[in-house]
Amino acid sequence: MSSVSLNVETRQETGSAASRRLRSEGKVPAIVYGHGSDPLTITVDHRELDLAFHTEAGRNVIFELDLGGKKTETAIAQAIDRHPFKPFIRHIDFMLVNLDEELTADVPVTMVGEAPGARDGGLMEVIRPTVRVTAILSSLPSEIVIDVSELGQGDTLRIGDLPEMEGVVYAEDEGLTVVTISAVSEVELPEVEVEVELDEDGLPILIGDDEAEGEGEDSEETDE
Repeated sequence: MSSVSLNVETRQETGSAASRRLRSEGKVPAIVYGHGSDPLTITVDHRELDLAFHTEAGRNVIFELDLGGKKTETAIAQAIDRHPFKPFIRHIDFMLVNLDEELTADVPVTMVGEAPGARDGGLMEVIRPTVRVTAILSSLPSEIVIDVSELGQGDTLRIGDLPEMEGVVYAEDEGLTVVTISAVSEVELPEVEVEVELDEDGLPILIGDDEAEGEGEDSEETDE
């Protein structure tokens, strides 16, 4: 997996007020820790950080943190604090790692092919859009590709059915469902109760009948 170089600056000011000021300047307050070193408070450019997360590696991108030209540290995003409804990152924790270090991460699932079961009207559901795996950092996949071209209605693809990848171990129960296709008859539709009011002759009263009668009576009274 390729890495992304990210320029960072050390910071001395901490606290809510300082963080708000940094965000208004297009920067993200962050912290770097790991490998027994003291935590280091830093700032990163929001645009550069956002672009890094939109690479092929996505959430699992490997960062080469450039600490002002003094030294470079390899790190991954350990925790990301995103705004609940605005498209920006409020804070990020970086964890120092080595390329030969084993770690566990959630990897996104990508489906290829056309499932016959879905083409024939079945409902295809992705139960697990990400799957947890364990691998050394340099072997961590950016995605898990699943071929669904042979899945029919009623078929289920589980973690135990996922493709083998060299140096990668699936870290979840192999019986857990990843993708399933429900048959048309199995799709439950909500029951809707409709109450119909009948007149004295047993015929349904159409909406607006009462209003029309009322308007007619009002018209007669007005004419008088």
